[in-house]
Amino acid sequence: MRLKIDEHGIVVEPSLHDGYVDTITVNPDKSALLACRTSTGQLLKLHLIGVRAFQGNDFRDGNIIAQLWIYQGARIPAEAIESLLFNEHSKKEDVQRLLRALHGSTDYFFHLCPSYGLEVKAICNDVSWEWPCA
Repeated sequence: MRLKIDEHGIVVEPSLHDGYVDTITVNPDKSALLACRTSTGQLLKLHLIGVRAFQGNDFRDGNIIAQLWIYQGARIPAEAIESLLFNEHSKKEDVQRLLRALHGSTDYFFHLCPSYGLEVKAICNDVSWEWPCA
């Protein structure tokens, strides 16, 4: 079954709103795996492949998902990249250069936004999923 993503980049099917992140694994091969459950208990595995930048903050017992956004290429908002990469050590020009490069690519920006606990932001070459899982 395919994920359904609306025109704003929000994953609407399966609905992950009020779902959970059970585990996250970041691998040395530049991949990451998130095992999630919908609010009805269906298991969903999200695979991030070819991770170029990754940020995961505030993992807790009982991580609750508010929204999942997945943008690709020219649809990646500048604010998304800035929120992931811009800090006191970065230069705005470098972030803008990366944004231009991403807009000309097929890379993805992945943003799992929590209502409680874990927030994940990543730039990667591909996003795949297994849903429903056994």
